[in-house]
Amino acid sequence: MCLRLLLLQRVLVVVMIVLAAGPPALAAANLLVNPAFEQGEETGENVPGWRASGYDGSQHVDADFVITDEGRDGSWGGVLDLGPNQVWALVDQHLSIEADETKSVHFSVWMRAEPPVERAELVLFLHLPEQKLYDAAQVRTRFAVGSEWKQYHTSLNLVGPAVMGLSLDDAHIRAIIQLYRPADKLYVDDASLTVEAADERIGELLRGCVAQSNEAGLLPLKDGSVGIFLQMGGRIMLRKSYDAGQSWGPPEALRDTNGDTFGGITPVVVRLSSGAIGMFLNEGERKLFFCRSEDEGRTWSVKRQINEEGQIARMYNGSAIVTSTGRIVGPTYTYPTDYGWSQGHPNAFGPHTGMYCWLSDDEGETWKTSEEIVVYHEGKRYWFEEGNLVELSDGRVLMFARTPMGRLFKSYSSDGGETWSSPEPTPLAASYAPCALSRMPTGDLLCIWNQNTLEEDKVVLRRARLTCAVSSDEGNTWKHFRNLESLDDVVHIPDRPILWGDEVLSYDHYVPFDQPTDLDKYPHAPGVLRCAYPGVTFVGDRAVVEYDYGAGLLPTHYIKVRSLPIQWFYENP
Repeated sequence: MCLRLLLLQRVLVVVMIVLAAGPPALAAANLLVNPAFEQGEETGENVPGWRASGYDGSQHVDADFVITDEGRDGSWGGVLDLGPNQVWALVDQHLSIEADETKSVHFSVWMRAEPPVERAELVLFLHLPEQKLYDAAQVRTRFAVGSEWKQYHTSLNLVGPAVMGLSLDDAHIRAIIQLYRPADKLYVDDASLTVEAADERIGELLRGCVAQSNEAGLLPLKDGSVGIFLQMGGRIMLRKSYDAGQSWGPPEALRDTNGDTFGGITPVVVRLSSGAIGMFLNEGERKLFFCRSEDEGRTWSVKRQINEEGQIARMYNGSAIVTSTGRIVGPTYTYPTDYGWSQGHPNAFGPHTGMYCWLSDDEGETWKTSEEIVVYHEGKRYWFEEGNLVELSDGRVLMFARTPMGRLFKSYSSDGGETWSSPEPTPLAASYAPCALSRMPTGDLLCIWNQNTLEEDKVVLRRARLTCAVSSDEGNTWKHFRNLESLDDVVHIPDRPILWGDEVLSYDHYVPFDQPTDLDKYPHAPGVLRCAYPGVTFVGDRAVVEYDYGAGLLPTHYIKVRSLPIQWFYENP
């Protein structure tokens, strides 16, 4: 009797656990054609259902993607066989899906490489053909592929495009396996593409996001709105807000006087002394363009390259100004010697950087450049890049720029940006990331930047804390520290030591961001780990702040906007 009672109790416990857990989740259907890379009736050169392509450094070429019996556990699989001159190759499928804002797409595949490859990616592109947005959203997950079978995966949340005002009707997904040399063969098996319910946290995190992009430009417009200029779907778009950034209209593609849309990255917009709008655009590091609009952004002059071919001239969001004399001053960075990815540098950190400025006194018709601004310490050159500008009350121009030495550094110009003082450290502890520097309607200066400690730098917590502070003495001292984003409640990190010599941290930008594990120290973790590249403008009694927002709980980058009363920046002592 006791044994029967014990068995009955155990059965009841199991039933209660099952009921508490709810019904088993239905497995999502695999959308891929030939997900197991099985042999078809006509094998030919390619795996049925998949498309392959490659690039040999000068042109696109066919990449052999063939059936193999060397799949996992002796099954069929596919092998991407690279020729000796291939720079990269990919295999992909383009699929129509049923999607809405509560869904996310998951892509996974098993792979191994001979020899192991240091860089490969899984990529998901969201296409919205009816809206002519062929990369309305995307996610790239980068990793190394070893010689043993391992499963790799990535996810694209469809919540993001929905909150940006995009309709997900007629949605298509392009799923890509991309391989970069060196590698001879990439073996693949058991791929999966499914559409499932999105994580509820994603919708909350994306509140306030206006686009999947990196950097954007803000500008008050004459109709009473504030415009945000950004790159979406390979084109420059404009979204407007008539309530100081609290809500936004749909994105509209900008067009030039020929009626053509145009692309570029990192739009930097300024109000010219004539009342027109000027806009800088980059294409990579070596092409800087400028164009103008005389009708508040409805039409634009055809963009014109202003730097010499091959000249490094990278500009970042919110950095340019128009001085009280009407001069356009646009800061860009450069390197002491010309170099490129082809010379083996893993990222742009390599050689020590310097700043210089593009100057125009005729609203962008003609341009000249300033002298280079560099940091020297005991005869050695250091990093000084991605500067932001503000005009001071005495007519000088102040530049704050990022360094990896633990502080923001500053430089002054007394001649409208033509010559500059030797950069010196500010009191603001900072990671290797740029700031936003601006004049508030109160007359004070506002700085928004990534504040962190040396210890956080070492564990890759570089850009999780986005801080702001106010200066009432033209940038010499700072107070009223507050965080716009942070995993903890630390608002001020004073007296961070300046790093020189071998102490300077050389960042590998491919190292992933990691969530902190000490939840007592970081009570708001896990969270978003990249809140960087801020920009700000002012409308009435409110500040509109935008910044790059991604990594951590978000697999890709968005532009987040916050609308705050100006008084908010003064609420901390």
